[in-house]
Amino acid sequence: MGAIRERMIEELELRGMSAATKKSYLICCRLFVAHFMRSPEQLGANDIKAFLLSLMRERKVGPSCVRGYIAAISFLYRNVLRNPEAVEDLPYPRVPKTLPDVLSREEVRQLLGAVRSTIHRTILMVAYGAGLRISEALRLQVRDIDSKRMVIHIRGAK
Repeated sequence: MGAIRERMIEELELRGMSAATKKSYLICCRLFVAHFMRSPEQLGANDIKAFLLSLMRERKVGPSCVRGYIAAISFLYRNVLRNPEAVEDLPYPRVPKTLPDVLSREEVRQLLGAVRSTIHRTILMVAYGAGLRISEALRLQVRDIDSKRMVIHIRGAK
């Protein structure tokens, strides 16, 4: 998949995909090709569906992970191989909605108390209190916090 892989990297870069997305898509497509040991140009819709079923049945991959594989394979066929027909009927599995676990006040106190570093504890407190993702918390700078107005400016948020 050498030449196809290079074209895929170029297409990902042209679309400004994040490094994590690039890495994930490349891994998913490499596993897809390795499953059949043939070029993706020789594979069609039935092969893609068979691969996705094997992920779910044999490897016990969850629905959200399967959705990632579908996104990567769809990108490969639509944007790199220019064969959108192969992926137009792919069903996205339903991801069950689960409520997040909410920590009690005591659990939050224990968690923050276990962190010895003042800087790390401060990052955790701000992230937890504002509901930030770790990437958002790590991008925070002192100038992003307006303590007079009680506002935090989040950069690169989803």
